[in-house]
Amino acid sequence: MAVEEELQSEVTQLAGDDYQHNAKTIKRWGSNRGSVCLGNQKLSIAVPRVRDQATGKEVSLESYRAFQS
Repeated sequence: MAVEEELQSEVTQLAGDDYQHNAKTIKRWGSNRGSVCLGNQKLSIAVPRVRDQATGKEVSLESYRAFQS
């Protein structure tokens, strides 16, 4: 749960609050299945997606990359 909260926090920093209209070009874009290793366990989590509408490319979450390594 703490991992998902950290990912959501980063998404909020990038795209703003849920259901709020803003001028940012980075928008929420659903989620994908993912996993992180904590101790000796591999945990399945929902990884939120964000997309930069100006470039049409997905923005990777630094916190998710950090949890995977």
